[in-house]
Amino acid sequence: MTSLTDTAAQYNLGLMYTLGNGVEQDYAQALHWFAKTANQGSAEALYGLLQLPPPYQYSRKAPSFRSGI
Repeated sequence: MTSLTDTAAQYNLGLMYTLGNGVEQDYAQALHWFAKTANQGSAEALYGLLQLPPPYQYSRKAPSFRSGI
């Protein structure tokens, strides 16, 4: 089971990679961390997924966040 602090840390990694804050900006890494956190029930991470630029945006065509991430 993932603790609340783990979920917050994973979300923060997604945010850091999205903004390039302290790390090189990398939308693929942001997608990975946001998807991982969204699968744990984080609404903030789901919102983060929706804010990523194409081609990294969440798509309704995608069957699940879980595929390959």
